[in-house]
Amino acid sequence: MAAGQYFEWFSSCADDDTLFMNTERANRTSVSYWSYYAFSNRVLKMHDAATITHWIDIEIKNLKIDPETRALLNDPAAVDH
Repeated sequence: MAAGQYFEWFSSCADDDTLFMNTERANRTSVSYWSYYAFSNRVLKMHDAATITHWIDIEIKNLKIDPETRALLNDPAAVDH
C-alpha cells in the first residue's frame, strides 16, 4: 500500500503528463531482465491509494504471468478494472 500512497500523494502536485514508474523482475531465467509499468498522472489523479495499490497488484501479477511483457503504461487491464 506504500506505493499507492506515494503515487496518490505526488499525483496531487504533478502535471498530467508525469509518469509514475516502477519495476518488477521479469518472469525469466536471467536475473537481468526487468519489466516496467507506469501510470500517467492523467490516470492516477482523483483515485485513492487503495485503488492505485490494486492497479499495481494487477500489473505485477500480469508481468509475472507473461515473461515476454516488458513495459506497461496505463494498462487497461488494470485501470479499467
